[in-house]
Amino acid sequence: MKIGKNFGNWGAIEHYRDDIVTIGDNVVLGEGSVIVTHCPISFYTGNPIDIKTGNNVYIGKRCLILPGTIIGDNVVIGAGSVVASDIPPDVIAAGNPCRVIRGITKKEAQRLKLLSEQGLVADGKEPDWSKNEDRE
Repeated sequence: MKIGKNFGNWGAIEHYRDDIVTIGDNVVLGEGSVIVTHCPISFYTGNPIDIKTGNNVYIGKRCLILPGTIIGDNVVIGAGSVVASDIPPDVIAAGNPCRVIRGITKKEAQRLKLLSEQGLVADGKEPDWSKNEDRE
């Protein structure tokens, strides 16, 4: 398992095959969410089974992230979602199966990064925008 900096883990990562998991920087795994590393079907299909998240990713409460999925940078996954296929960067996605709802704005992406870096995701505080390197 490879984990980037500022990983907020309120969920669980199965240890059955934790070698297939790569987590980027500034990622939050919401309460009750599970990164599932066992899936007998995917092991026999010959398809890649790695699970990867990009940077600045927020995974909401009680989500399932299944083998063979890649979540891009600057992504919000809505609560209760089942991620069974790749999610592109810069989007908000939700559902079962998880699907793209809409694109994420530049300001939302900056806020997501700052919230994760400053450890404020769960407490409802606004981030310190003076630490934003990408100010317009």
